[in-house]
Amino acid sequence: DDHTLYRTSKDKLNLQPWLGDVRVAGLASFEPGIMLVSDADRNVIWYKGLFGESRLFLSSAEAARPGAMVALRDGSFAVLRPASRLLFFFNRSGVVTRSVSLPAACDLLAANEQGTLCMGVRGKPQVWVLEAGKMTGYSLPDSVSPLSFAVVGNRLVVLDAGTTLGVYRIAE
Repeated sequence: DDHTLYRTSKDKLNLQPWLGDVRVAGLASFEPGIMLVSDADRNVIWYKGLFGESRLFLSSAEAARPGAMVALRDGSFAVLRPASRLLFFFNRSGVVTRSVSLPAACDLLAANEQGTLCMGVRGKPQVWVLEAGKMTGYSLPDSVSPLSFAVVGNRLVVLDAGTTLGVYRIAE
């Protein structure tokens, strides 16, 4: 729900609260059994273990207003900061390594296995692709109103507000 992150226990096969009093803006797998959770209410990123342990991973000083988040193949992470129109990267030690200015206040983020990042604005048919340090903008058909998306290989899969999935080739 809006303020609790749940997980399914293997022994009971039902949902159990995992992290409470949080507004999840993004999730990324840290390692098996551990997730990073960006909290839009507290403006921090939490390190959340399988057995209930939690600790602050990045504070609001390093990660002010974190949003959508992805794990990258090199073991680092990327997080959107919609309010400041930034995409920032940090490593497994919690050190912010770089940031990139964005052309819009993006709130959608996805990455593929090769490290290509796709960003967009919910409800708007625009996508920006960051690949090998180069940012390129693309337009989707005007009828597309993205709710979410994923990148699979060189394809962008868009969940449209019309509850349809569209698949678009990312230019190479």
